[in-house]
Amino acid sequence: MTALRTTQDADVWAVLAELEAKDEGWQQTNAVLDAIRSSVPVHGDTGTYRAWAGTVTRFSFETYDMVDSDDHLIGD
Repeated sequence: MTALRTTQDADVWAVLAELEAKDEGWQQTNAVLDAIRSSVPVHGDTGTYRAWAGTVTRFSFETYDMVDSDDHLIGD
């Protein structure tokens, strides 16, 4: 989520590649997403993902404290 907040890249796939370059733990996730993208169109605009990242994050036990009650990323 932090990568979505700070990136200037408009392509979410580039953001995911950057994450993988920094942490090989992203390899499996990106491989699955690449397999999905090879068979069906998948939206890749970072702005769209940024818009709903707070809502998704709010419902995770690991990340709920990164958003306020209105689903806005804390620090924005």
